[in-house]
Amino acid sequence: MVINKQNNKESIFAGILKYSVSSLANLVIGFLSVLITTRILLPEIYGQITLFISTSTVIMYIITFGLDSAYIRFFNEPPNQNTSQQLLYKNLIITTTICFISGLLIYCFWGSNFSNFIWKSDNKTLIVYLFIYTFCQIILRYFNITFRMGFKAKAYNLQNILINCLSRTLIILGALYKNDFFFIASIITVGYLIIVTTYAFLQRNSYIPYNNKKEIDYSISLKGYGNYLKFAFFSAPTYIVFYANTMLSQQIISYALTAKALGIFSSTGVFGSILRAVSGGFANYWSAYVYKNYKDEENSISKMHDYIFLITILATSIMIICRDIIYLVIGSNYHESKIFFSLLLIFPILQLISETTAKGIQLANKNHITLITHTISVFINLSLSYIWVRKYGLKGVAYANAISGIFLYLSNTYFGQKYFKSIISISKSFLGLISIIAILSIPAFNNNINQIIIYVLMIDVITMIGYSNELAIICKKIKQFL
Repeated sequence: MVINKQNNKESIFAGILKYSVSSLANLVIGFLSVLITTRILLPEIYGQITLFISTSTVIMYIITFGLDSAYIRFFNEPPNQNTSQQLLYKNLIITTTICFISGLLIYCFWGSNFSNFIWKSDNKTLIVYLFIYTFCQIILRYFNITFRMGFKAKAYNLQNILINCLSRTLIILGALYKNDFFFIASIITVGYLIIVTTYAFLQRNSYIPYNNKKEIDYSISLKGYGNYLKFAFFSAPTYIVFYANTMLSQQIISYALTAKALGIFSSTGVFGSILRAVSGGFANYWSAYVYKNYKDEENSISKMHDYIFLITILATSIMIICRDIIYLVIGSNYHESKIFFSLLLIFPILQLISETTAKGIQLANKNHITLITHTISVFINLSLSYIWVRKYGLKGVAYANAISGIFLYLSNTYFGQKYFKSIISISKSFLGLISIIAILSIPAFNNNINQIIIYVLMIDVITMIGYSNELAIICKKIKQFL
C-alpha cells in the first residue's frame, strides 16, 4: 500500500512537470516579447492592444456562458451517455452560433458606440476584428481543454507554445511595420484564423460526434443535459465577472488617466508571465487530477496545499529580489510600474493557491457561491479603484486589486473547506498567507532594493521554520530527480 501511494505521488509530480513545459517555454517567449515590444511600441498603443485582448476575453466568456467550464467538469462523465466527441461537438455548434449572431447584432446596431466606449475611436471594422479574434479564442480554448483533460501533455504543450508565440510574434511584426493599433489588430486576427483552421483539421477526431456505437450522430439535442447546463449557468457569471474585472479596471485607468498610463500598468504582465511559468503546469494539471481522483485520493490532494504554499513563497521571494534584473527587460518608458507591480501579483498568486483550497465548491456543484464571492470581489476592486485612481494614481488601482484578491481567497477558501477539506494545518496556512502578503507589499513601501532583499529573506527564514517538514521533502524529491 505504501508503494502505491509513493507511486501516486511521483505520478502527480511527473504530471505537473509535463504540463509545465509550455509555461516555461512561454516564459522565455514572454521575456523576449516584452524586451522588444516595450522598446518599439508606444505605451498608448500597448494599452489599446491590451484593451483589445481583455475585451475579447470578456466576450469569449459571455458567449461560452460556462460551457467551457462544464466541459472540463463533465469531460470524464458526459451527460446522457454521450461521448466526449458529442459533448465537444455540441459546445462548438452552440458557441459558434452565438458568437456569429452577437457579432452581427453589435456591428449593425451598436458598432460605433461600442468602438467609442472601448477605444475612444469610431471604427466599426474593429468590431469585426474583435469578434473574429474572439471566435478563434473560443475554438482554441475548447481544443486546448480537450488535450488537457485527455492528459495529452505533449500536444497540450505544443499547442500552448504555438498560440502564445504566434500572438506575441504578430504584435512585434505588426509594430515593426507600422506602429498603429488598427493595423496590429488586423494582423493578430488574420494570424489566429490561420492557426484555428490548422487545428480544426488536426483535432477533427475530437469533435466529429461519434456515439458509443461508433456511429456519427449530428444531433444537437440537449436531452439529459440538465446538470451540465446548470453547472455551466452558475459557472458563467463567475468567469464573466472575473475577466470583466480586468477589463473595467483598464477602462477606469484609460478614462481617469491616459492610454499611456494603461500601457505602463499593463507592462507588469512580464511578472505575470513568470508567475504563469511557475504555476501554469500545476494549475492545468491539478484541476484534471482532482476531478478524476477526489473520491479515492483525498489524502494526497490534502497534502498538496502546504507544498504549493511553500513553493509559491520561494518563487515569489526570488521574483521580488530579482526585481531590478527583470526590469532590465522592460523598456525605460514603462519603469514607473516599479512602485506597484508587486501588489498586482497578490491576486493571481492567491488564485493559484486557492486551487488547493476552493475545489470543494466545484465538487459539490455549488458554483453560485463562487459567483457571489467573485461579484463582491469585483465590486470591492472597481469601487476602490474608482475612488483611489485620482488620489493615488496607478498605485491606488493596485491597492484595490490586492485587497479584492485577499477577500476572494479568504471567502472561497472558507466555503471550499466546508465541502472538501484540504487544509491540514490552519496555523501553517495562515503563516503562508501572511508571508505572501508581506513579501509582495514590501516594494510598494520601500524602493531600496537592498533593504527589500533583507526584509524578504527575514520573512523567508521564519516561513521555512514553519514549513520545515515540507522543505525537507521537496529537497529530497529534487535530489532524487537530479
